[in-house]
Amino acid sequence: MPATPDQIPFFNPDLRWLAIHRAVRPDMELPMSEKRTITPAFAKQILEERNVTNRPLNRGRVLKYAREIIAGQWKITHQGLAFDWNGNLFDGQHRLAAIVEAERPVEMMVAFGMDPEAMIAVDEGRPRSTKDVANILGLDINKNSVSATNYLLEVKSLKSRASRTDQLHFLERHRDAAEWAADRINRIKFVNAPVLAAVIRAYYSCLGDDEKMNRLHRFCEVYNDGMTEAPNEVAAIRLRNFVIQKRPKKGDERKDLHRKTISAIRAFLEGEEITRLRGLDDDIFKLPEEELGRALL
Repeated sequence: MPATPDQIPFFNPDLRWLAIHRAVRPDMELPMSEKRTITPAFAKQILEERNVTNRPLNRGRVLKYAREIIAGQWKITHQGLAFDWNGNLFDGQHRLAAIVEAERPVEMMVAFGMDPEAMIAVDEGRPRSTKDVANILGLDINKNSVSATNYLLEVKSLKSRASRTDQLHFLERHRDAAEWAADRINRIKFVNAPVLAAVIRAYYSCLGDDEKMNRLHRFCEVYNDGMTEAPNEVAAIRLRNFVIQKRPKKGDERKDLHRKTISAIRAFLEGEEITRLRGLDDDIFKLPEEELGRALL
């Protein structure tokens, strides 16, 4: 956990930003929470100057909150605004935007001195995705990479019990492989996580073998472009056609696609000419944890 700074920014009832010095208040417990009346002008200032890590605004949610404020239906609850111990907005951007939209001051609870890393656990209005949290933590990660690593957990029935922190740690461990796959499977209008997840597994199987890695790269090229005259590359074409025609979306359909992608990659790497795709267990391409006999989470 990062060290708490010596000064904790906060704003008083007059909406002026000040700082509490921990040397003066050594017994101060963080976070601290107080009631404040937030004006539209001050809400706008916070959004412009202190909203540095939150997600893009959901316009529909802002309008919903604004209607409640205008109708006098807004109630004070424990959910108001929160700022981390650096003075950055931690939670409440939709509430602030609604105050600006409604052009009415609103009384709410405000928490100061939150640990910035605790934002992983914050849920404002709608659940934060792993991609949202990665962005908050400053991790510039492709959305498809996140979807693929999440699917590696999902296909093993692990995603539902994995915390957001578990998912982030798993993503970080497999970030290089996930980004390698997402960079190469990117030209079809829709990219399926089950396909990328299979490529990630194959990536580890090919790592350290230049010939195999070149073949895997070629598989991605043929899958993207749909162009080859080599009989021993037809597996990528069959997989591409299957995805375009079926567009698997449901759970069992996605599992079937994942198994078929494993089969197609294996056949492509071995130069096998196939007439149809058969599903194979993904364990033929093991993740590093599996190679070591360790759990994925």
